[in-house]
Parts: sequence; C-alpha cells; structure tokens
Amino acid sequence: MHTQLFDLDWGRWEIIALCLIPSLINLFIFMYVSVFLPQSYTNICFSSFVFLLCFWQAGEGFSKMAYTAEVAREWYKIGGLFTLFVIPFGLAFILSYTRWMSYFRRNLMFPLLFAPATIFMVLIVENFDSHTIQRSGTWYWVTRPELTPVTYIVYVWISAGALLMLALLWAHYWREKRGKLKRQSFFLAAGLSVPIAGGLIAEVAIPLFGDTANIPVTTSLFTVFSLASAIAIRRQNLLDYSPKHQWDRIIETMNEGIVIVNNKDEIMYANENFCNLMEYEFHELKGKVAKDLFLDKEQRKKMAAIIEERQRYKSSQFEIRLKTKTGKRIWVIMSGSPYLDRKGNVIGSIGIQTNIHSLKRSEQKLLHSQAKLKEAQAIAHFGSWELRFATGKATWSEEACRIYGLSPKDNVHSLEKWMEFIHPEDRQYVNEEFERSRTTLERFSLYHRIVWKDGTVRYVHSISQYEFNSEGRPIGMYGVVHDVTEEKKAEEQLKMMNNELRTFIYKASHDLRGPLASIIGLTHLNKMEPEPDKMIRNNLLIESQARKLDATLVGLAQGMSIKDTKAFDNEIRFDSLIDEVIRRFEHYEGFSELKITRKVTLSRPFISSRIIIESIIQNMVENAIKYRKIGISDSYFHISVCENGRGIKAIFEDNGIGIDASLQPKIFDMYFRATEKSHGSGLGLYLVKTGVDRLGGKIEVESEKDKGTRFILSLPRS
Repeated sequence: MHTQLFDLDWGRWEIIALCLIPSLINLFIFMYVSVFLPQSYTNICFSSFVFLLCFWQAGEGFSKMAYTAEVAREWYKIGGLFTLFVIPFGLAFILSYTRWMSYFRRNLMFPLLFAPATIFMVLIVENFDSHTIQRSGTWYWVTRPELTPVTYIVYVWISAGALLMLALLWAHYWREKRGKLKRQSFFLAAGLSVPIAGGLIAEVAIPLFGDTANIPVTTSLFTVFSLASAIAIRRQNLLDYSPKHQWDRIIETMNEGIVIVNNKDEIMYANENFCNLMEYEFHELKGKVAKDLFLDKEQRKKMAAIIEERQRYKSSQFEIRLKTKTGKRIWVIMSGSPYLDRKGNVIGSIGIQTNIHSLKRSEQKLLHSQAKLKEAQAIAHFGSWELRFATGKATWSEEACRIYGLSPKDNVHSLEKWMEFIHPEDRQYVNEEFERSRTTLERFSLYHRIVWKDGTVRYVHSISQYEFNSEGRPIGMYGVVHDVTEEKKAEEQLKMMNNELRTFIYKASHDLRGPLASIIGLTHLNKMEPEPDKMIRNNLLIESQARKLDATLVGLAQGMSIKDTKAFDNEIRFDSLIDEVIRRFEHYEGFSELKITRKVTLSRPFISSRIIIESIIQNMVENAIKYRKIGISDSYFHISVCENGRGIKAIFEDNGIGIDASLQPKIFDMYFRATEKSHGSGLGLYLVKTGVDRLGGKIEVESEKDKGTRFILSLPRS
C-alpha cells in the first residue's frame, strides 16, 4: 500500500490548482515566518498552523488524485489527522494574537487544546470512525461519513473550534479602535470567514444531515485565508513585533497615559489609557486646550512656564494634580518632552502620565500617621530611635531630639555621642547595663539623668531592644526614651510633702500640746488657789497660752488656705491692703516702737490672689515687729512695690536683729526658729514661701546679723 500512495494521476490540473498550489502557498508562508520574523509564541503558533494547513491541503489533493478508492481513503485519513491539529494550533495563535491568552494560564491552555486532538487521532488510527469513499464525476473521489459516535464528536469538535476561532478574530476586530491592529484583525477574520463558513456548510452540515457525500471545498477556500494572511504579513506588519511597526499596540497597551499637544497646547493625540484616566472619549479631547480641561488657574500659570521650556528643547518630570471630566482630582507623574518634526523643529509636546493617585493617598495617609505619631510622642514626651550596627549611626525622632535639647534636624548620632549626654554620675551605671545587654542580647530598661548642652539636667526612662536578621544575628537596636523629669519632680515634691507632713505632725503635736498642757495645769491651780490676785495672774497666763495656741492654728489654717487657693483673679490694691494689714497690729506688742512706711509705684492693676498676697504681707509685718531691735529709737520697716518686667517686685526691708548666714537656708522650713528669743509658731516665713511658690514667683533674702534683713519677692502677673 505504501508504494501505491504516490501512484497518483498528476494530470488532474484542476485538483493541483485547488489543493496543491494553496498547499505550497502555506508552505511558503511557513518558511517566511520561520526564517524572517521573530520567533515569538504567537509566531510559532501561526507558523505551525499554516504548516498543518499545508499538509491537510496536500492530503486532500492527493486523495482526489488517487487511482483507487483504497489509496484515496488512506490520503483522506492522513489529511484528517493533520486537520485535528489545525484547530488547536489555530486557537493557540488567535488567543495569543488577540491577547485573550492573558485571561488564562498558559500551562493549562496547552493540554486543554491538544488533549482532545490527541485522543481523536488515536481513535481514527484505530478505525473507530467510519467513512465511505465514492467516485465523483467532478471531484474524482468524495468522502461520505457514517454517523458513528466518534465521527459525530470529531465533526462537532472541529466545527466548534473553527467557529470559536472566527468569533475571537471578529471580537478582536471590533475591540481595536484604529490603526494597523484593526486592519490586521480584519484581514485575518475576513480571510478565515470564507473557508469556515463554506466548509461547515459543504463538508459538515450537508454530509451529516443531508445523508450525502461532502463537497470538498474547504481546502480550496482556505486559499482565501492564506492570501489574506500574506497581505496582512507584508502590508500590515502582522507578526512583526519591532517597536517601529507595533507602535499602536505598544502605546495602547501601556499602563501609562500618553498625550500629544501642539505648540498651542491643543490635544492632537491621546491613547486609550489616558482617555480612561481622564474619563473622556478621544473625540471629546481632540483639538481642546489641555491646560483648560485638566488644570486649575494656579496650575495653568505653572504649566505655561513649562510649555515655554519645551520650546527650548527641555524635558521635565513633575507631580501634578489633574481634573477629570467628572471633577475628580487625581495625582499623576508627568514626564514631558519636546515633540519634533523631521527638521528638528519643536511642534508640540509629548507627555506620559503615570497614575500615582493611590500611591499619593497612601503617602498622605502615611504622612498623617507620622504626624499623629509625632504629636502623640510630643504629648506623651516619648521619643524613638533606631541604631544600625553597620553604620554605627542612630536616627532619632523629633521628640527624642527635643528630649535631649537638640534641634529636630540634628537627629543622627553615634553611640559615643549619645553617651556624652549621660549625667557623669550615671555614666558608669548606664555603660555597665549596656555592656551586660550586649552579652545577653535581651531587652533592657534604664532610668538615668541626661545633661543638655546648656547644663540643664533632665530625667529619662530608656527602653532598648535588639534587632536580628533572618540568621538570628543582631544588626541593630531600636527603642524609646521617655522624659520623666516632671514625674521625678512630682516624686521629689511628694517626698518633700511627706517630710513636711511628718514635721508638721511632730511640731504640731509639740506646739499644740505645750500650750494645752500649760492651760490644763493653770486651770488646776486656779481650782486650788484661794488668793484672788494669784488667780488673776494664772488667768492671764492661761490667756497667753490660748493666744499662742490660736496663733499656731491660724498659721496652719493659712497654710492650708494658700495651698488650696484656686482663684487668681482679684485686683490687688497694694496701698489699701498694706494699710489694712498694718492696722491689725496697732495693739500688738512692740508695734509703736517700729516706724512702718510703704511706697507703691505700679503703672497698671495687679491681678492675683488676694488671700495669698494678704497672707504674705501680714506675715512679713508680724516678723518685722517680732524681730525688731529693742532699745533703739530708729527701728523701721519699709515696704515697696514696683514694676518688674512682666511682673512686679515687692521688697520688705527692716533694720532688726538680722539672720545669721548659716541659718538663712533653713528660714523657710516649717516650724524653723532662727533665734531662741522667738516665741512665734515658726510658720511665718514658711507661709510666705508657700504663698510665693503658689503664685509662681520666687523669694530672695539678704540679711546680716544685728544689721537687718531684706526680702525681695518677684511675682508674675496672672
């Protein structure tokens, strides 16, 4: 049989013209694509497709040139085997060419396309299909298929595949908007429509449903597709993927938007991505002034300057916010270059827009989060830092810089530089803890002092942790620093208050119990005293002790009142207030021996707490009377109040007994008495200092024993 396969009638010229010449055309197309065009996936699929068409057409032609029915049947079966693989290679080419392949996974598409063809080939080789070869006056031999399940399935599969190929090509044609791609699609779709439509009618529908032999026109009609493909390849650069010939496809499939404007900023071209980005159709944009459509007034001025730069052959790249058709504002990166004619003259600009709106929104969210973090760190006095061992440099947050008394810009420091900020008394402790952590690589926490460049001492709490790479090796450290100066001050204040409380309890029990014990004793004596004169003397002593007790209680009450004061909105009239306080002491022992004067020179009212100011003046006057120098005729006490920058200055000066220099640091302590002659409660100057502190002021003392004392109070305005 094999020797008889080529025992053919070569004188049947009509068969040679209709089958073998088209076969040679496809063979030529296969060789041209394989040799002269790039070997891309699409091109390989196309060349395989036309190669199989070549052998299918040759098999059809040889079957009709056979002398016997047996040889015709063998050639028909050979041609049919090639037909089975024409469909999957054709689909693979069209899916790749039309870019529908991007919607599927290529490693799944290949077996889906070729598995059925392989199965059908095995069934046909094993003769599971059935055909009858009949002699024809026109075609010499024609095939009449018998309607077996295998034959029916093969015909349906071939028909479905052919129709799918045709549908994909026409869909691609309608999807393409303009240019060579659309013309390529038209040639391929139109060229394939003729053989598929004719073949389905003549070789599928009529034999299967008309119970007659098929009319073998498909192979001949495929000559139309071959010629259409050749024209598309030569004239429309089909399968040529150089940028020069595929410019339309490149710019239409780019993720970036492209727009070309002339020197008047009128839009001459815009790709599909740009139109979609700006929500316009191209016909709505063509000829319109770009800056008027997309930019606000302020942006137009900037763009006018950029357009002038284009005239000087300058390119640029910048971020800009464009306005879409619906009024939305989107961020893009604009890369613009001069657009030149063949003579090198600038005839416009070409701009490429990259949509960064989502990126910009993320950037804004990040900046917002960073701002909130900075704000939170500032509120909580928490700073952060990060150290890289590779560089030996640490980057500090803005708040960390502020905690260390540095400018936020001065935020990169070495470990050695950081150690210079540690208080000298804490440096050894901090260094030891740091060295210990380098051994254990564990997180560690430190409370220590730091010293600013101006000498200010602050208290901080540092927490540090190591950072490791994927191999578990330390590559750096990061941590936080918390300014706990205020907490430390509060802690010290609490300790001081506790000490004051202990002193108060001890002293109060002593100062209250002494007078009470005297009163009880004198009362008991009066009960047993028969002589009236002695009873009167005891009553006077009882009164003296009661006054002493009352003075102590009044002082304690004043102290509590000062600390609890919340009203600082009283207008203080110093002249009348000083006179009022002085009058209270007119019957006080020693008052008449002291010459008291005042001088108030304030340019505007002083607003503060009357309770506290009155307490200060009263205690200073009482002190001056108690500690006057006895036996001299020129004892004086002078009060002066004057302006002092943003506050006032009050000076209380006397020529009394003075205070020994060694005792001056303690005179403001609770219950402290600077002299054994003192019979007071020991609360006077303590109450003065408490009042000054409550007002946010400061008090200084200048005194020399036996010469007098000068108290200088500086008080801020509320």
